[in-house]
Amino acid sequence: MRPRTAVLLAALALICGLGLGLVLGATHPELVTGPARTAPSEAPPNDPRSVAGQPDTFAVFWEAWGIIHEKFLDHAALEDRRLTHGAIRGLLQSLADPNTSFQTPEERRVETPGYSGRLAGIGVYLEVRDGRVAVSTPIEDTPASRAGIRSGDVILAIDGQSVAGLALPEVVLRIRGPAGTDVTLTLQRTDGTGPVDLTVVRAEIRLVSARGQMVAPAIGLLRLTAFTAGSDEETGAVLDELGQAGARALVLDLRGNAGGLLEPAVAVASRFVSVGPIAWREDSRGERQPYDRHADRALIDWPLAVLLDGGTASAAEVFAAAMRDAGRAPLIGQRTYGKATIQHLHELSDGSGLHVTTARWVSPAGTRLDQGGLTPDIPVDTARTDAADPALEQAIQHLHQVLSTPAQPTRAHQPRSGWVAGIR
Repeated sequence: MRPRTAVLLAALALICGLGLGLVLGATHPELVTGPARTAPSEAPPNDPRSVAGQPDTFAVFWEAWGIIHEKFLDHAALEDRRLTHGAIRGLLQSLADPNTSFQTPEERRVETPGYSGRLAGIGVYLEVRDGRVAVSTPIEDTPASRAGIRSGDVILAIDGQSVAGLALPEVVLRIRGPAGTDVTLTLQRTDGTGPVDLTVVRAEIRLVSARGQMVAPAIGLLRLTAFTAGSDEETGAVLDELGQAGARALVLDLRGNAGGLLEPAVAVASRFVSVGPIAWREDSRGERQPYDRHADRALIDWPLAVLLDGGTASAAEVFAAAMRDAGRAPLIGQRTYGKATIQHLHELSDGSGLHVTTARWVSPAGTRLDQGGLTPDIPVDTARTDAADPALEQAIQHLHQVLSTPAQPTRAHQPRSGWVAGIR
């Protein structure tokens, strides 16, 4: 067997393998817990057509492979490793699932480790929008947020070098660097103005995923920027502080929360929901596995309101749907992103990685969350200025009305069908 044939066969055969690492992806970065390495399948010598036991499956592929190597003008471009990875990307592209993806060994090395609680850089989550790299969310109280970088800003250049044509991991590599050094980003602003240059000093960043403050008499705000390993403990501390400050109602702000780890999302939701599963996991056969509330969490029965927007995704959508299905809170703001599927990571033999969608999250009421996102019960423009935050003002108004209403039995046991029906 030719060396390049053996390499490509091993890589393609691995696509059909089994992995154990559960990934609950956000728009970016994807999250990996416990990736498993899959052993390559062996094809009989000199029989490339026998991959996965499917005779002639790749016959036309090998025809194209041979023609390219024999006829292509620029022989210097015929690097087998690059062609192999390109073939895998093409295979995944045909599935029309943006969350089933391939990463080279180099790209895997720059996966953001943010959901463990620490990362290095300037403090932003990035995503690809309409083929361009954009800021998904600047993390609060980081160099990026202090420099004025906003959600939706498109990155045009880094240190004067255009990023056109670069993949997302390559952009991440260029932004990263030693703490204390500068990086200049050329940005197209969300309002269409620009380009503008912003210079940011890199730093080591510790993510604090839960922050709180009082926003009105008796009303607290819990801002959840992501679901990380420390989110449940941080949430407990914030709730204690708000309770001591006199809070009797709570706004849960999930705007810009791109998701994170599922278990912390379930744990935090368990503080507000008294019964039922927080979510269902549905596989390709339609079989469902419940993710139940953590019975050891003390229940907070304050009236709630949930804020969300187009940057609310993945585990944050699972959390929001649980609040609404349990009748605990209306959803206020804008339609969410609609990313509620589960990926498994398969580590291939050359160190590259294959993220394959294997299941989806379903709300407690049985509604799929990956079909267009969650529709808010109270649509409000979520654009904020220094002087106004319409969505937060709407939430405060709602909670004032609830607090002024004579006491009713806890809503945790009374799901509101009108709220449930609003899910798309």
